[in-house]
Amino acid sequence: MANKESNEQDDIWTLITKGLAEAAKMIFSVLTFIFTASSRQKSSNNSEPQHKDGWRDGHSGYGFYTGDMRNDDD
Repeated sequence: MANKESNEQDDIWTLITKGLAEAAKMIFSVLTFIFTASSRQKSSNNSEPQHKDGWRDGHSGYGFYTGDMRNDDD
C-alpha cells in the first residue's frame, strides 16, 4: 500500500510541476508580446520627420515655422 500512495504523491507533484511550467511559458509569451509591440511603436515614430516649431531653415527658406508651415511676415 505504501508504494501506491507514493506513486499518487509523485503524480500530483508531477502535475503541479507541469502546470507551473506551462504558466511560466504563458507569462513569458505575454511579456515578449508586450515588449515587441512597444518597440514597434517607438521605431515607427522615428521614420517620420519631426518638425519642431520655431526659427529654422525649412523648405521655404529661413523663418519661423509652425509644424511644416512658415509663419513670418516676410
